[in-house]
Amino acid sequence: MNRFRRRLLAGGFALAAPLAGSLRGLHNPCQVQLPLDQAVAALLRVVWKGSDPRRYPDFHGHLPGTGGSGSGSRIDLNSRMETLFHPMPHARRLLAHNAGCVHDALGRVDGSYVERMLNRVEALPPGASLLLFAFDRFHDGNGPPDADRSSFHTPNVYARRLAERHPLALLWPASIHSCCHDCFDELAAAVAGGARAVKWLPPAMGIDPSSPLMLVREHSPLPFDFVVERQLASQGHRFAPAVFETRGFFAPRERKTA
Repeated sequence: MNRFRRRLLAGGFALAAPLAGSLRGLHNPCQVQLPLDQAVAALLRVVWKGSDPRRYPDFHGHLPGTGGSGSGSRIDLNSRMETLFHPMPHARRLLAHNAGCVHDALGRVDGSYVERMLNRVEALPPGASLLLFAFDRFHDGNGPPDADRSSFHTPNVYARRLAERHPLALLWPASIHSCCHDCFDELAAAVAGGARAVKWLPPAMGIDPSSPLMLVREHSPLPFDFVVERQLASQGHRFAPAVFETRGFFAPRERKTA
């Protein structure tokens, strides 16, 4: 190891040590319900009065993971977050685990995150649900997925499996890159598998919404409508996250009994 690299690593450790210490003071108590003052509680009662919670799911939940428990979901495709050799990604990992109330033990991270999401749904009015997004990898044109340029990856099969396991609490949006050679087959399979939406985040996935390839909506027989999310509006639609929604999404789901 050369002298420059030794100094760089030493500096990284020096920065990471106080940062790790400060994170301990930000410990998440992981309460089921946040304490509300009387005014806020009264406002929430007014907001929900006369509304059917089944028609208003939480429309933006992510499903990150470490790949444990067979999930295949990975927020860190290059394992940079797992080592102090990369202090800032490692700090982000600690913050994410703390925010998600996960058990940072081998094979327990992904499952405990899902348990926390279910715990949060239980705190909502009866009948409420949460969309937990699948998230595709970065693709360059028609090429294969690029791990080095991917923010994270949550497979469709994992999101679908969780929604099937917890049908009253969780819904699953698929994530299918438009440049994949089998994207139409994947989309048809997602619809058949109960996907309620399709999630894109163009800058993170390498998708150009202005491309002629994106003009399939008018000609596609599949029941998808362009609906939600115009963040980063100052940069225009080209960089806006996108969610495509299946028709009938807001139809109340009947509770099944044995």
